[in-house]
Amino acid sequence: MGLNRNSELIYDESEIERHLETAERIAGTGSWTNDLVEGRLTWSANVFEIFGWDPGTKPSFERFVASIHPDDRAMFFIAHEEAFLGRRPYLVDHRVLRPDGVVRFVHEQAEIERDPSGTPIRLVGVVSDQTEQLRQEERRQALQNRRSELLHLLIDKHAKAQRDLASRLHDGPIQHLTLAALELDSVEDDVVHPTADALRGIIDDLRSMLMALDPASLRTMSTSRAVSALVAHLVPDASAEIVVSGEFVDDGPAGPVVEHVVDALRVCARLEATKINIDFSWSPSDLALTIVASGSARIESQADHDARPLEMLWFEERAHSAGGWATVVAAEGQLTLRSVLPHNVAP
Repeated sequence: MGLNRNSELIYDESEIERHLETAERIAGTGSWTNDLVEGRLTWSANVFEIFGWDPGTKPSFERFVASIHPDDRAMFFIAHEEAFLGRRPYLVDHRVLRPDGVVRFVHEQAEIERDPSGTPIRLVGVVSDQTEQLRQEERRQALQNRRSELLHLLIDKHAKAQRDLASRLHDGPIQHLTLAALELDSVEDDVVHPTADALRGIIDDLRSMLMALDPASLRTMSTSRAVSALVAHLVPDASAEIVVSGEFVDDGPAGPVVEHVVDALRVCARLEATKINIDFSWSPSDLALTIVASGSARIESQADHDARPLEMLWFEERAHSAGGWATVVAAEGQLTLRSVLPHNVAP
């Protein structure tokens, strides 16, 4: 019975060790101990795999240090020393230069056991191979950068096309119709005057269109006046409440935020908002903008969709490119656009 029990115990321990090795291999981790009193370093099987060493190699601290990338050794020793002195946890990221020339990125974490006097006597740690995660992050960042570049290119081309159209609209129809209206006004004929009034109505509509295409003309207006004009044209069916607070109240220049507000209101128009609350908060360093739109079935359904209108991406990207940030959240029947822009920076 004793033999059976011992045999069964040995079997259980070997099974546990095998399962542990399998788990470490799947997770890309390995475990190690460093007995500072005996001077003995022990590695699990997957540590050898991560470092590219033959499993028959006897590990030592000197060999381990030699495998650290030369550019990371100084940083490793600083982290190592700080942990031994109890100033920080034993956490260190470094590169490993394997015998086959392959470079791996690893994360090391350990607990330090100390004797009653506080002297370190043993380290128990784990090492995890972070190479694939870092490469995935690099690929993700590269894709994000490419997406941002393409989006900026699209924004720039769209803005240029709008400016060109605005210029042609101003130099063509608006000027010609304005001259025609002035000439009709000079005619002493009551039948002609209604025609002149109709022309002026058309001119006002064209100027409103011009304002949305190229909002540069609004930059000399106060914030509230400029935004009111934009709402009237871009979201004509919506009721809007505009609050401006902070350093520039009511007579503050709208220039730094005009294009950004146009982007936000185009989001509201795209989702057919019928009620819009707009809050500007100026400070000496930045502008905080919050727009809450509601009253539309499209807004209510937006929370259930992963795909987002291009206008949302423009709103966020223009803020980021200006050194600020922006978010768009759809929830509970409301669309909330928030952004912070550096003061006096035009997106």
